[in-house]
Amino acid sequence: MERIIPSKYKLQAFVVASMLFTLIIYLLYIKSRNVSLTGVLGAYGWKTLFLSFLFLSIAEVIRAVRLYVIILFMGKKATFLSTIAARIVGNTAGIITPGNLGAEPVRVLTLASWNGEKIESLAAAGVLESFLDALVLSIIALVAGLYFFPSSLIVILVSIAILFLWFAGLTGLIFREGVWKKIVKKVTKKMPSKLQEEAINRYKLFTNIVSETINLKMNIVGILLTLLSLFFLSLSFLPLLGIEFSSFNQKMNSLIILGAVAYSMSFVMSILPTPGGSGFFELGLDIVLPKNIVAAWRMLFILFSVVPTILLFLFAVKARKTIVENIKKSIIKSY
Repeated sequence: MERIIPSKYKLQAFVVASMLFTLIIYLLYIKSRNVSLTGVLGAYGWKTLFLSFLFLSIAEVIRAVRLYVIILFMGKKATFLSTIAARIVGNTAGIITPGNLGAEPVRVLTLASWNGEKIESLAAAGVLESFLDALVLSIIALVAGLYFFPSSLIVILVSIAILFLWFAGLTGLIFREGVWKKIVKKVTKKMPSKLQEEAINRYKLFTNIVSETINLKMNIVGILLTLLSLFFLSLSFLPLLGIEFSSFNQKMNSLIILGAVAYSMSFVMSILPTPGGSGFFELGLDIVLPKNIVAAWRMLFILFSVVPTILLFLFAVKARKTIVENIKKSIIKSY
């Protein structure tokens, strides 16, 4: 069983390769748009960049609150600090995996290892968190995409695909459980009978938690927190656009909506199969924002995700060991 876990060096090589790929795509975007990287960086002072970084941080804390609230609705326990750490580590995992695929699993594994909960329990929280983002941001991207058509055609198609897949998945998960049971049994048929039974039991636990947790009150709270986090994400564009915060006028209102549209488009595009959606992420922003703003904000977004993760793993030694050991335990054994 130990062989299924990549060695430390293989994992490091994967992370480095993925980050290099993201960097190369970013530089190719800059070159294709005739943007000067030094010019972009020199155009903004540290106060401007700090203000954007601050709004990004507030948005992420709100998302951590949303995850914490979902866990409480499920009747599970987790520390608020662990939800912040899980969000940070998950964001970085998303940047280095195709289509942000690793973000939610790593987030769940981090939460489970930190709080000693079963992975299935918190996986349900991860599913609900992803669903809220997909629902709100894909709808915004789809509606805005119709306005910016035809340059937004790919955004429209991806948004429709995301909404369809979530609808099909959740309705099948909750109302046609037999279909998913057959899939799980087929996937696990080569396992020893004991492991197969354990896998099916874990699947039942997972579906029961999702079914019991999806309710009107939780959805309303979750959607409100999602919109609040999107508001602060939108504010993170304004300092780069040179907007003063002394007067909250109609022009600023319009630009906040533009920021929400830009981020929503980049979100749906980031599911396409490059590490973190690199290239597609920038394209989503580029539909509605000036190229210099896209170059600056994307770099800031990457640093915002990666730097806190590096600091966490450098200085939170005890937390790092706990996370790594328990993730391995979670994969190899049952709790």
